[in-house]
Amino acid sequence: ITIEDTNAPTFVEALPQDMTVTCDEVPDAAILTALDNCDPNVTVTFEETSTNEGNCSMGYTITRVWMSNDCAGNNVSHTQVITIPATGPITSSAYEEEVTIMCGDPIPEVPALEFMGGCGDFDVVFTEEAQFSEESDDYMIVRTWNVTDVCGNMATFEQLIFVMQPEKEYVSIDICVEDM
Repeated sequence: ITIEDTNAPTFVEALPQDMTVTCDEVPDAAILTALDNCDPNVTVTFEETSTNEGNCSMGYTITRVWMSNDCAGNNVSHTQVITIPATGPITSSAYEEEVTIMCGDPIPEVPALEFMGGCGDFDVVFTEEAQFSEESDDYMIVRTWNVTDVCGNMATFEQLIFVMQPEKEYVSIDICVEDM
């Protein structure tokens, strides 16, 4: 009696389907097992590839492939494609990028910026410095937010506050000095 195995292994668990999700909703890879009618020791191999280095701002896809072979060379495979749409570049909530005040006026509060887009999980470095002019007493306050997301995308946001000196007023007085 010669037994010829022409049946490929079959996966036991429900097969993961293609899907579209956001960056923070990518599921863990399913663990699949397989059974075969002639080979009790079939194994399942798994391979995962990703495009755009998993960068959410550009969007990317994850391709997952599960494969199983039996001792007779029969094989089965299943592919799942997960699409992560582009979230675009890092953006911020609205704020005044340029403000002009007169010397003596209160300096505006630092705006509480909220950041969106990119891959999320933002690291924000805020700096503030005054830059003085050599030609006048006017000066500028530069506020800078350097934002980096979890994928390494970077964006810089600035607020410039121009502190202007009031115009000088010239007063002319005619004085008459009498001899004594």
